[in-house]
Amino acid sequence: MSYKLIPRFHYTLSLWSYLSAFFSTDDTDKPVPYFGKRKPYFHNSGRTGLRLLLASIGEKRLTVGVQAYTCHSVFKAIHKAGHDIMFIDIDEHFQMDLQDLKKKAGDIDVFIITHTFGNLEKFDDIREVTGQDKLIIEDCAHAYGSYYSKGCIAGSKGDASIFSFGLGKLPPVGQLGCTMLNQPENFPFFDKEYKKLQKEGLKNSLIHSLKTMVFSLAMKKPLYGMVTRRLGKKLDTRFDFIDKFGFHESSGFAADKRLFQRNSSRFQKLIEHNRKNCETLRDRLPTLVIGNTNPEEKPNAYIAALRVDNRDELFELLLNNQIEAGKHFYQSLTWAKEFGYQTGMCPKTEILREQIITVPIHISVSQDDIRAISEIIEEHGKSKT
Repeated sequence: MSYKLIPRFHYTLSLWSYLSAFFSTDDTDKPVPYFGKRKPYFHNSGRTGLRLLLASIGEKRLTVGVQAYTCHSVFKAIHKAGHDIMFIDIDEHFQMDLQDLKKKAGDIDVFIITHTFGNLEKFDDIREVTGQDKLIIEDCAHAYGSYYSKGCIAGSKGDASIFSFGLGKLPPVGQLGCTMLNQPENFPFFDKEYKKLQKEGLKNSLIHSLKTMVFSLAMKKPLYGMVTRRLGKKLDTRFDFIDKFGFHESSGFAADKRLFQRNSSRFQKLIEHNRKNCETLRDRLPTLVIGNTNPEEKPNAYIAALRVDNRDELFELLLNNQIEAGKHFYQSLTWAKEFGYQTGMCPKTEILREQIITVPIHISVSQDDIRAISEIIEEHGKSKT
């Protein structure tokens, strides 16, 4: 790899941003404009919020429906809350498959709908299938800045929602999550559970901030292509650097909350940049890019995801051209098997997870880069026909 490599993700905040947030004494309970009058309950990760919600419904063991194509932490949060998982298939848009949902909805108590890649789920259609008496939790880990319609943010339609902000996420603030309660009466024990979260002490806060600053530097050009990626691939199987599989719970770090509160205008600029790049990519590759076509909706373009044949071959071709693509959640069924998934439960997911590839569209990716990426993908497609 070389210094020209475009990383899959980009950690945009500066060293000064982290330092000033760490040493600041600003109030961490300030209102957040994006959420309007809704109160976000901050904690250290989205998985913490999901576990809190599921543990706050009551003492009964529940069946929780969730798409099989999702993050390991979602499955683990359901398991940690003491509930059972019902796996639901996805369709070609990487959204919940309504036909499979109809078959399984009667046996499910709580539904988690996931706005994968920042593209909004068909909430109203799902609600029509589930009925009004079943709880729906929106997983907005990818969807900060996505809108169903003007003024109606992702996370505002379900009974509750969770957000995740962290390294490689949008916003990129270190390690932070929040929960939003739209129907708090359906989660009667939430306040009690929330108050149990441990506070992060000075030592842990300092270590976390230093770690975040190091990652922020190491994941940018030119260092990423020259050193970080090569070293990271060697060590990734031995160390969980970004806590993909852990389940530490806390009320979160004050510095991360301040970063989130202080940078809303900057985050909006990141989203607008992503949207512009994603639109260019979609114009050039309209049959491949996965995403919303509803003009009333406005996804945040967190990730540009494409459905392609010969995915692994294209992945290597892009890498050879100094572009790091991703195979997002391609291990989802391997993770699901830890929690009871059996081959054949979600046949579409079994096929589609082998076809997904994501390409960088973040703030360090120019329109010229997008055109170059498009040309590589187009030529690859032609060579296979």
